[in-house]
Amino acid sequence: MQTLPSAEDLRCFCEVARLASFKGAARALALTPGAVSQRIRNLEALLGVALFARTTRSVALTLQGHAFLAHAPVALAALERALRAGRGESEALPLELHLGTRHELGMSWVVPMLPGLKRALPAITFHLYFGSGPDLFVARALERDRLRGDLFAPERSEARRARLARGALRARRRPEAAGPGAVYAP
Repeated sequence: MQTLPSAEDLRCFCEVARLASFKGAARALALTPGAVSQRIRNLEALLGVALFARTTRSVALTLQGHAFLAHAPVALAALERALRAGRGESEALPLELHLGTRHELGMSWVVPMLPGLKRALPAITFHLYFGSGPDLFVARALERDRLRGDLFAPERSEARRARLARGALRARRRPEAAGPGAVYAP
């Protein structure tokens, strides 16, 4: 398993790169210049490359340092978001809820509850489908195809629509004839 750099090593690297100074980074991070230098050496040893070209008067990123700088702040931000989420301090992830029901039940019970549900659960997007059994499966399958990007492959999409419609018709006439793959296929 590959060893990952510490968050503090990444933070030191980002500050030295931003300020182009070990001394300035040490001030910004409330560390000694020696501690910042040691963290950069740890990171360079882990990566096996020099991240900075150092002289007695200047510090500049190497080519590998520039490449690493493109990802280090993103990794730090992701780690901070993960820590906030772990503590329960972050906003809820957006979720989607797909609900299918008969038209009468949906209009008399679900639709009137939507404003309250939206206020109580703002991170959830509700997708409602009204119809009878097979119609709901067809509507859900078509929506899934749209979300997968199958709308950009019209020949595949048309064939799937036709297969789903045939299955829905068979299910209306004789539910046992629809077959497991006709309408209910994932």
